Amino acid sequence: MVLQVYYWDLRALAEPIRLMLEHMGVEYENAHPESAEQWFAQKYNSGLEYPNIPYLIDGDVKVTQSFSVMRYLSRKFNALGGDTEAEKQKIDTAEGFCGDLRMNLIKSVWFAPNYNIARAQYFSDMPGKLLSLESVLVKQKWAAGDKLSYVDFAMCECLDWHVMMEPRCLDATPYVKKYYEAFFALPKISAYRTSGRFKNWPVSGGAAHWGNDNNKAKM
Repeated sequence: MVLQVYYWDLRALAEPIRLMLEHMGVEYENAHPESAEQWFAQKYNSGLEYPNIPYLIDGDVKVTQSFSVMRYLSRKFNALGGDTEAEKQKIDTAEGFCGDLRMNLIKSVWFAPNYNIARAQYFSDMPGKLLSLESVLVKQKWAAGDKLSYVDFAMCECLDWHVMMEPRCLDATPYVKKYYEAFFALPKISAYRTSGRFKNWPVSGGAAHWGNDNNKAKM
């Protein structure tokens, strides 16, 4: 049965899941709510525990929350996860960092009341925000070690949003920049991103100050 990724018709929190499926060569399809009103009307009658989007449908299995979906896929296909307890701990830690970085950008910039001020301040502090990741990547290839893991798909998607907003924002962290470029050069990721399946825009929903057609002037 073909897996189904259910989310708004944009990148945001579902794109790391799509990247992961593309890299693993797993067939899937995208499904979207027709409107926000439709989603909120059906949310608590959707048969989901802790209903939210994105969610994944795999036959009778329904998994909500973006990182939970990615961990489920890693276990299902025995790929992109840790083999040892030490590797799993490093993945868990990198996932926590990624979640903080992602939500910091979304909450403190995309939805900031004073968007232009918040954006300028955020990117002026960018090297500090990436210091932990830079320090890790000095000694290893990927965020959680020398093996690619599911967290790299979320991390590099998040970094791509930053680069779209400020193209030179990784220049002060050369190891992060090298990491970002290496990820998007992976053959199946590169093929996907040059195919008709990939939608570069919109990144965010209509209420955000950046990432959608309502706010193109602020790119």
